[in-house]
Amino acid sequence: MRVDIVGSRQKAVAIISLARGESRSEAESYAKQLIEQYRHVKSVLLRASPRTGEYRLREYEVIAGDPDTEVIHIEHGYKLALDPRRVYFSPREAHERQLVAEMVSSGEKVLVMFAGVGPMCIAIAKRRKVDVVVGVEISRVAWEYMVRNIRLNKLPNVRAVLGDVRFVCPFLKGVFDRVLMPLPLEGALYLDLAVDTLKERGVISLYGLSGYSGEELVNKVSEEMEELNVEWGVIGKRRVATYAPRIYKFRVDIEVKLK
Repeated sequence: MRVDIVGSRQKAVAIISLARGESRSEAESYAKQLIEQYRHVKSVLLRASPRTGEYRLREYEVIAGDPDTEVIHIEHGYKLALDPRRVYFSPREAHERQLVAEMVSSGEKVLVMFAGVGPMCIAIAKRRKVDVVVGVEISRVAWEYMVRNIRLNKLPNVRAVLGDVRFVCPFLKGVFDRVLMPLPLEGALYLDLAVDTLKERGVISLYGLSGYSGEELVNKVSEEMEELNVEWGVIGKRRVATYAPRIYKFRVDIEVKLK
């Protein structure tokens, strides 16, 4: 049984994922223990489905506590308002967000495609003195949370754009030093859009799924980049998390120079 905690010391939601052979009754029993033992845990959710649909959402059941599952999640000194039942968010990638923020240089203009509630945008703007961070998100619910999170963290150099990257990015041609693409399932299909938003030279950080070595994702990147009229090279690769048995989420960093 795996448990993720989203929230803060004031209010948190525990999310239970059952392993093979574990039952709902075991989860319900454990949920009651969590509520009794940890005063800040106000609700317990049971994961009821894999991530599906355009917005990468799971179905969850409230099996203990308060049905109101909106929280203010706190990590590395910044705040993120969200409801895990309504938006995609991974508390397990807090360290990854810090690693990416450390890669950014002062004065950069950064684009975050598929930005969700804005955790990557907020992490970067909190850690680095960037010119601007622009987050693009297609889900209105997630976008509204991103707008709220920008205000919560008092970050005037972060912009939240509601829309589909396929229609938004063509209006941002040649603007950015760095593009982040945290969409692991189909992100590589949008590399052409990301390249077009870069200045003459820039970096793209693409997330995707692969086997243990990450070579499958690198090969996919190669296929997509070879179709574009640019000079490019992989400058970094990191295994971020386990996605499924023998399938891993990777980040591949690509340096791009326009011809």
